[in-house]
Parts: sequence; structure tokens; C-alpha cells
Amino acid sequence: MNLNDSPDYQAATVRPPPTVHVQRFNEGTRSGIPTSSDTRVRGGFPGRVTIRAATLGAAAEAIGVILSPHLVVAVNGDRIRQDPEEPLAEGDVVSFVRVDQGP
Repeated sequence: MNLNDSPDYQAATVRPPPTVHVQRFNEGTRSGIPTSSDTRVRGGFPGRVTIRAATLGAAAEAIGVILSPHLVVAVNGDRIRQDPEEPLAEGDVVSFVRVDQGP
């Protein structure tokens, strides 16, 4: 696929976002991870959920996580910087890990 070619670009923009797996760790008593008030996945977090998201920001938003300095983010086990535009691919596993602020 050549995204510089108009028909290919148009075909790519109508595709559904890839299916990715999202998990949160070190959640503490409540969530421990900063979340927005508009959480789309509510209640107890079952370790891993499967969602459709094309970017890291979309994945975080889908589960109500706010990207912050108190969070480590990994994709497929590799730590990445918290760029909301970081692209995700089909089958990626996105992990959000809370980093304690100390005693």
C-alpha cells in the first residue's frame, strides 16, 4: 500500500483501527493510574482488555487512562515514550504501569 497514492490513502482511512490488547499494572486500592472521568471501561479491570485503537492516545482514552509522568508505557514489552500519536498495529499489547511516587 502506498499512502502517497490517493486511492490507497482513501482505502487506509476507511479501515477500522487495529485490534490491540491493553493492560494496567500496579493499580493500588482504586486504580492507582490517573484516569479521566469519562472511563469507557468501568468496574474491575480484568488484567487485559481487547479494544480497537490506532494510536497510543486512543488506547489510553478507550480505557480512561491519562498519560502522565507517573506512568510507564510499553508496547509488546518495549518501553516507549508517551506520545499519544504513537501508532499501534494489529495484535499489539499495550501496558500501562504505575510508577510509585515514593513514601
